[in-house]
Amino acid sequence: MIVKDAKGSGPGAVFGPGGTVDSNYVFGREVFLMRAFCYKLFAFMTMVYLFVPTPIWAGGNKAKPLVHVADTRLLSGIYLYFGNMYNENLLMFSIWTVVILTALGAGFGFLMDIIMSRTGLDLTTRELRE
Repeated sequence: MIVKDAKGSGPGAVFGPGGTVDSNYVFGREVFLMRAFCYKLFAFMTMVYLFVPTPIWAGGNKAKPLVHVADTRLLSGIYLYFGNMYNENLLMFSIWTVVILTALGAGFGFLMDIIMSRTGLDLTTRELRE
C-alpha cells in the first residue's frame, strides 16, 4: 500500500504489514522483473523449439513423398492437354498458368473500361494525383 508518511519519511513511502517500511519494495521493480522473466522464458522456449531434434517433435519413420497426379482417364480436348501437361511437365504448366491468368486479368480490365465508359465514367481523362 502506498501512502504519504506524516512523520517525514517522504511522499510515496511504502508500508508493509504492521506499519513498517517495506525496504524491499521499489516502485516498478516487479514490472521490470516480470518483463525480464518473460523475455528469458521466451528465449528459452525458442531455443528449445529450434535446437531439439526433429524426431522428438514428430517421432516415427519418415513418410514417403506424396505424388500429385491428375486423373486424365475421362478428360478430352483442352482439359486433357492441361492434365497431361500437369502430370508430365510442371514447369510448363506453371508458365501457361501465369500467361493465361495475366491475359484474363488484362481482358477483364479492358472489358470493365469499355463498360464504364459506356455508362458515362470515362477514366481516361482522369488526372492522377499522388
